Amino acid sequence: MQMIAARLAREWLTEAVRVSNLTPTEIARRARLSPSALTRPLSPKHEGQMRASTLQKVSAVTAHPLPPSLGGSAPRDQAYAADPVELAVILAEIIPTGRVISGEEKADLIRKTIGLMRARHLIR
Repeated sequence: MQMIAARLAREWLTEAVRVSNLTPTEIARRARLSPSALTRPLSPKHEGQMRASTLQKVSAVTAHPLPPSLGGSAPRDQAYAADPVELAVILAEIIPTGRVISGEEKADLIRKTIGLMRARHLIR
């Protein structure tokens, strides 16, 4: 049974809960897991690990894909899957720093960011 580090799993699980608009308890119920299997790892004090199978069940219920670093598979048309660090790099490349940007520039940056995130399968 593969175990996943707490911090990475907590970050992904928090995002899965957010995008699904379900409570951790409801996700656990639908995945046929104990509620504590999700509520405990969501606590910042929790330093244990999570089973990869638990994350896979949550992914199936929430339709939130697991990145390869947590046992998921890379998108079929890419040799890699993006992670939060990659997203930060994308944003750093396209968002100007040190100046105020106009409303139209903001809208353009949002469009570019969404396009890049979709292209890298970070969002649908």
